[in-house]
Amino acid sequence: MTPLKDWIDKKIKDEDITYFEYSELSNFVEIGRGGFGIVNKADLTGRGIKVALKSLLTMNKNEINQLVKEV
Repeated sequence: MTPLKDWIDKKIKDEDITYFEYSELSNFVEIGRGGFGIVNKADLTGRGIKVALKSLLTMNKNEINQLVKEV
């Protein structure tokens, strides 16, 4: 595993990040673009909740560290 994946897995386990299956999401609308990727909003199907999703671009080690600080 990569250090970023390990960090994300730990944050999910510690409930600092909420994890949803992609198949639970619908009605994607792009709401922004940034240095790390594209941000979309989507509906969490059957729960009446809107979520924000960040699709990550390919990043180097420095960019990964910056993303971790942002999250």
